[in-house]
Amino acid sequence: MATNILNELSPDKETWNIEVRVVRLWESLNYKMHDQVISLDLIICDEEGTMMHAVANKMQVERFCGKFQEGKAYRLNKFKVLMQASQYRPVTHVMKLQILAFTKVEGVQCGTDRIPLHMFQFANSALIFERCNTTTFLTDILGMLTSIGPLEPVVTRREDTNIELHCGGNKRKWSQRSWFAKLKGI
Repeated sequence: MATNILNELSPDKETWNIEVRVVRLWESLNYKMHDQVISLDLIICDEEGTMMHAVANKMQVERFCGKFQEGKAYRLNKFKVLMQASQYRPVTHVMKLQILAFTKVEGVQCGTDRIPLHMFQFANSALIFERCNTTTFLTDILGMLTSIGPLEPVVTRREDTNIELHCGGNKRKWSQRSWFAKLKGI
């Protein structure tokens, strides 16, 4: 069975086959209704590093809650592809995957090294400030890179630790480059 990449998906059919890794997983809750679960949300990533938001709505949460685990790879088919909402988008992809009652989820054990384990979308300060007064994207600020220097060991509990941060947002631009971060206060 041939697999598709996330950038090939469109709303015009429901017979797509994808192999992806779950890089983030959470339950969206309605705090006004005693923490009632609204949906099971996932950020999935394919071998090209493309990320997409996937959602199992309230009616499907119980069915799919134990089927997914962060960091694991899956083969999915029989799902729906929708245009992403105009507000509160966790990733920039214009499409969203909707997990349906008959969506088939199968764990993938072999050949998953080609799918990144973690993905980040780095944003410069101009983009972060541009998003400040809008509700289109959910922007999470972890820190700001202010300078680049030689790799320095970080001492934690009497052990030297080199912390390496690879920028994988744009493979063509960053494929030959690594960024290193020194974290203070560990």
